[in-house]
Amino acid sequence: MKKEKLDELKANHAQIIIGKNGLTENLLNTIKIKLNKNKIIKLKVLKTVEELETIDRKRFAELIAEKLSAKLIEIRGYNIILQKKDI
Repeated sequence: MKKEKLDELKANHAQIIIGKNGLTENLLNTIKIKLNKNKIIKLKVLKTVEELETIDRKRFAELIAEKLSAKLIEIRGYNIILQKKDI
């Protein structure tokens, strides 16, 4: 079941897009709500995100996962897949 869900998620568009304002509290709350509801989500990071000027994409993805207490499943280009830790 988990593999099927992951494959479906990879094939579809991102559920949340992180724009040039980066990780705001409002955006983090929205991601957390989606993560609690869906257990696994796909994020797309735009190239204009301010944080990417100082850190690389991998570290940015790890930072998001840390802030949300989520598990980082995959980073592919500017797409990130996160999973809720307690499943």
